[in-house]
Amino acid sequence: MKKTLSIIAVLTFLILSWKSADAQANFQNAGTLYISSITDTLYSNGNFTNTSAAAFTNNGWLHLKQNFTNNQASMSGIGTLYLNGSSAEVINGTATSAFNNLIVNKVSGLTTIATDVIVNNTLTLTSGKISLGNNNLTMSTSSSITGASSSNYIIAEGTGSLIQQVNSNTTKSFPVGISSYYLPASIGLNLTSTPDNFSVRLMDKVYSQGTTGNIVTGKAVNATWIMSESTAGGSDASVSLQWPAALEMSGFSRNFSRLADYNSGSWNYGPSDISASGSNPYTVTRSGFNSFSLFAISSFEALPVSWLTLTGKNENRNNYIYWSTASEKNNSYFVIEVSANGNNFSEIGRLNAAGNPGSVHEYNFVHYNVNTIVNFYRIKQVDIDGRFSYSKIIKLSSSVSGSNNISILMNPVKNKPVIAIQLTREIAGTIIITDAAGRIVYKQKTNLGAGNNIIEIDSFSQPAGLYRVTFTDENELKLTAGFVKQ
Repeated sequence: MKKTLSIIAVLTFLILSWKSADAQANFQNAGTLYISSITDTLYSNGNFTNTSAAAFTNNGWLHLKQNFTNNQASMSGIGTLYLNGSSAEVINGTATSAFNNLIVNKVSGLTTIATDVIVNNTLTLTSGKISLGNNNLTMSTSSSITGASSSNYIIAEGTGSLIQQVNSNTTKSFPVGISSYYLPASIGLNLTSTPDNFSVRLMDKVYSQGTTGNIVTGKAVNATWIMSESTAGGSDASVSLQWPAALEMSGFSRNFSRLADYNSGSWNYGPSDISASGSNPYTVTRSGFNSFSLFAISSFEALPVSWLTLTGKNENRNNYIYWSTASEKNNSYFVIEVSANGNNFSEIGRLNAAGNPGSVHEYNFVHYNVNTIVNFYRIKQVDIDGRFSYSKIIKLSSSVSGSNNISILMNPVKNKPVIAIQLTREIAGTIIITDAAGRIVYKQKTNLGAGNNIIEIDSFSQPAGLYRVTFTDENELKLTAGFVKQ
């Protein structure tokens, strides 16, 4: 049996005096342990325990071949925990362990996280896997993960997640997998998105109803990626998923892949097929995600519908919608949807599909008595199995109706407010935006023409909250509308 060495304040002097210290026994720090610089290393072939009453500062290296237990609420230092045992190692304790650098370099044995862990600088996966179990591994804002591969990755098949911040106009890789397979995901945000913390974990199966229902046994990859963002909204993201051939179920076709997301009680398979890239492993990417939940990879043998065109026009108070399709197969009907802000759509009509797969089909729909200045339209195609896909989105502006009004497009506002002002005549006036307390946060003089005027407020950098926009002239005209800034 190994002995336990209780570390007291005197060890501070030892580590400062020697460039390295080696111990065959278990270490228990009950006092003050200070590894002073990057040239100083403490080696331990036993377990290391940092008690709740201890103080531990690591500016150098702690090489550990067995378990790391931390009961101290706050560790410090810019050093590295280096795990290189040949058997299983566990990071546990009653307190969250925050490391500046964490290196896993194990020829055998799994590293298990049995408490929440934070890495502030670099996680290096030189050799071996980390299993999260039901605990989170959080990478700080400026941190990074290096060395990930099909042999070295983070097993995230419990309730614990890998958490990383993704900034606007960047893509971040999440090197996660299940016990036997590497299934990394990437999340990329466009330039107008809000930076956010994203969590990723996995299930080793696919359910028909997300996390319930029947287990899917064919035409899919046998895994589900579970993703979430810290603050819902503000994201326009692309998602990439990677998988090995061994997880492809019967009937799955890489040439007709669909990166599906689960929302509103059903799987959304996206507007079109995606041919997988790579050669075992394979990857697909789909963009346009504004929310995060469950993601999976499925396939269809053929497209239910090939979209050709979607156009529209406004006449008086009516909007005319036209679309055409080709190669319809198993197509049941179309749902016409409208939105006042481009985000939240509702159904306004249905048309049955033509049902002939061998020719081009043209459809039209009239939205009568439109009472808003701007409307967004899309078509939802539903096949006989209940699966569906969407057309692109078009925007139509109504003609002058004989009255003045104002509205906010894309409300709630993610970035800059877009104001639509309809006028019966040319007017020189002022646009004023006030916050919930009535303070003026934006003011602009402008000349607007008769008809529809679209004004984008590029310099609006106010925090999230409720705002009111007012357009006035020198006479008695006063138009107001409220909006929410996310």
